[in-house]
Amino acid sequence: VINLLPKKRDTYRVLAVVPSNAKPGWVREASRWLVHDMSVGYCEGPNNPETDFLVINFELLEKHFDYLTSIEWDVVISDETHKLGNPKSKRTKITFGKPVKGKKRDQKIKAKEHFICLTGTPIFTRPIQLWPMIEKLDKSGLGSNWKSYIYKYCSAFKGAFGLDTSGSSNEEDLQFYLRKTFMIRREKGDVLEELPPLRQTILLPKTGLSRLLATERSAFQQNLDKLREMLNAGGEDKLGDVTLDDVGMVEGKGPVARRELALRKVDMVIDVINEILETEPKVIVFYHHREPLEKFYDAFAPETIARVYGGMSTSQREAERVRFQTDPTCRIIVGNLQSMSEAIELSASDVVVIAEFARAVPSEYDQAEERPWLPTKLNPIAVYRLVIEDSIEAELVEILDVRQQNIDRMMGQKYL
Repeated sequence: VINLLPKKRDTYRVLAVVPSNAKPGWVREASRWLVHDMSVGYCEGPNNPETDFLVINFELLEKHFDYLTSIEWDVVISDETHKLGNPKSKRTKITFGKPVKGKKRDQKIKAKEHFICLTGTPIFTRPIQLWPMIEKLDKSGLGSNWKSYIYKYCSAFKGAFGLDTSGSSNEEDLQFYLRKTFMIRREKGDVLEELPPLRQTILLPKTGLSRLLATERSAFQQNLDKLREMLNAGGEDKLGDVTLDDVGMVEGKGPVARRELALRKVDMVIDVINEILETEPKVIVFYHHREPLEKFYDAFAPETIARVYGGMSTSQREAERVRFQTDPTCRIIVGNLQSMSEAIELSASDVVVIAEFARAVPSEYDQAEERPWLPTKLNPIAVYRLVIEDSIEAELVEILDVRQQNIDRMMGQKYL
């Protein structure tokens, strides 16, 4: 939509309100695809780059409220809009341009041309959660009468504590109206043949990690000579045995920085997994090191997560696998790449998350990515690779991409 806007002036102003871990990805893709000459950046804490295309996460809306409401935005985009299902929350009011307590009534975020809501899960559990979006996008239609909406579609009634709007009614009629007016809805089955390769790298924000990233990079580069010696001693085929731990991470501050980055990254990985579980029943997670794996595992209730790692007996591993495959309450399985990436079927899930990288060996990750696959599956398998922006790990993934492309050109039938 942004690229189709007529070029009436030198530049446009676009605001994208997104989850925190999506900010780097939005900046990357906007820089890649925008045809207008626009500067692109994201807010980080109190810092605001004031770019033409500005990306901000929900948590920072109030901090930058005065600036956001002082700009005449051409387009405002809300990503993962299902997070704005509570009309009383500040993030909902600020994003949708509703009055905010303590601010002037006319001090609002405004979109001159378009307001776009993006979500793969418009409703978590019930139709009332759609109301803030409907009120914003269909002001003169369904969004003009709250009582009409709740009585028709939320089966509203007067309960002991006021109006109860937690019900659901006339669902097919609501869907027809939404599709007829402002909603474009695409499901996996609708676009399966058109989908690009479902391997996606997600750059996690580096906020608060600059010192650790600098230490990691310094240790890595100081020891590049060590890597060259290893390669010269073993030939090019030796590269497959080299990990990030071998390159600059064996001595000095390198191991400490790498360990700390892996542990600090776990909370961001958890946020991504929780996002995925809003739309997917189960997810497979891979780590390289044991310590971040254990921290990740401990963040979830034991009945909701299974694990497979080195040192477990075959029967223990199989018991965990079967629990993940058959128990609907067990929604996550986490394991080491070395222990869970081969000869184990995890077809109960369609989603693989690789949370830690150590070697630039595509086949190692290909094996992990194939764990959910079965010949009878109709849904595509989605693979998410999580790395911190500007980290050595992020550069390793870029190398993996190039090597995988080369392998595909050699082995893929579509290239014949």
